[in-house]
Amino acid sequence: MATVSAKVYEHHKKKDGTYNVKIIIYHQDDRKHIDTTHFVSKRQLTPDFEIKDKFLNKIIEDTLNDHRTTISTLGSKLKFFTCEELRDYLRDKDGESLFFKEAAAFNRLFFTQNRFNKYVTITFF
Repeated sequence: MATVSAKVYEHHKKKDGTYNVKIIIYHQDDRKHIDTTHFVSKRQLTPDFEIKDKFLNKIIEDTLNDHRTTISTLGSKLKFFTCEELRDYLRDKDGESLFFKEAAAFNRLFFTQNRFNKYVTITFF
């Protein structure tokens, strides 16, 4: 059984005084973190470092519910995931797939090396 939650760590304070909101995945007696794009100031936190900003809580709760839905759809396949693999799966599921990342890297390299060749033919088999 995997669970997800959001957490702000006091010791992760940045130089500008903000804290990154992290998503924590618990699975198979292990814990992994996903950094979010959300940062909070001390004013947005309770003394126990819980987020008190209602707008941000709604956004984070939507993200957590999305992850919970994804975990539920894995069904019995979940047991084959380590915590790290599950974290990577949840983190990367909305991004580009590995194929597209590799294809983009190939294109950058290929066309940089062949930028002076006017006629380039690429054949996929």
